Amino acid sequence: GFILPDPIGVADGIFAAVAVGEKIGLGVKFTARSAGGHAAMPAKNTPLARLAKMIAEIEKHDPFPPVITDTTAQMLRCFGPYMRKFGFVAKHPKLFAPLLKKVLPAASASAGALIKTTIVFTMASGSPAGNVIPTEAWVIGNMRVAPHQTPQECLDILRKIAAKYDVEVECRPRDRGGHVADYRGDAFQILKAAVKQAYPQVDDVVPYISNTASDSSAYSRYCKQCLGLNPFLISKKQMGTIHGIDENIDLDTLAPGVDCFRSILNAL
Repeated sequence: GFILPDPIGVADGIFAAVAVGEKIGLGVKFTARSAGGHAAMPAKNTPLARLAKMIAEIEKHDPFPPVITDTTAQMLRCFGPYMRKFGFVAKHPKLFAPLLKKVLPAASASAGALIKTTIVFTMASGSPAGNVIPTEAWVIGNMRVAPHQTPQECLDILRKIAAKYDVEVECRPRDRGGHVADYRGDAFQILKAAVKQAYPQVDDVVPYISNTASDSSAYSRYCKQCLGLNPFLISKKQMGTIHGIDENIDLDTLAPGVDCFRSILNAL
């Protein structure tokens, strides 16, 4: 979480996005096998073709349904006053859940990812030669499991799809990485007050479920109120440079960021 303008693409304001929980990241390997052969005598339904059909189905028919959880509902209520024509809907997320499940993915990829488990295919391998049909081909899917689902549940869904294309699924599920912290609790209120004091221009402090994995999964074994925030004000352009070329923040956000940490420590 950072402090930034319009984190979801449809909210006019500056918000501190506080991660009260996070998704579980899993690398899922999908493998298709065959007897191989020479490319001059191509057979149908080769390993790469079967993998391609499976990927196309998963991309076209998303197997993971969106869910408006309690945390997501509170996030939307915070954004509601700043969402123009969608404001009334966002202020009543439970009532308009069916509509929001369609609107958020259409608004932006990041907004859509906030309400569902996601998977994207990131690596692939086939034959070592251009004229050989592979005896084995594989792809890796990077899956981020939302808190309302378990890794095993998601893997069962993928295995059912993969079986239609004679594709094997391999993954070592991790234990759940920690529960969701209480945005109504004292810890969140301390953080909220610290942010407001350091950054008076912030419109609201918003709880959300992080799409990334952090060390919170380890800390949550000992502390039930793990909150994630980088208390630095950044732009959307700077957000896009994270882990990339020319990653940076402005110098003038360093001092208020330190003030935010100081306020938290003083409040404990």
